[in-house]
Amino acid sequence: MSRTIDIGRIRPDQPVHLRADVPERGLRRGEAGVVCSRWFGPTPSVEVEFICTQTGETVRVIVEIDRIEEDWIESGEPERADSEDGYASAEFISA
Repeated sequence: MSRTIDIGRIRPDQPVHLRADVPERGLRRGEAGVVCSRWFGPTPSVEVEFICTQTGETVRVIVEIDRIEEDWIESGEPERADSEDGYASAEFISA
């Protein structure tokens, strides 16, 4: 089950997925990632770590909140997804 994120509820280690492609980083709509941090201004955004399905590389990007959706398990609690060590530096991606 997915729904649009409220920045006040988002927490580190929360799983999310992309609502749109991020071609400059090799990420496609629907790819799953894990929230690393949240940014409240100037535009509500989150830093998310993805494992790119095209390259297999771990990628961290900062995306505007409206470009991702939360992933929830049936209990209504966020799933926890562990990520690999080693990642690219964060890069801000806007719509």
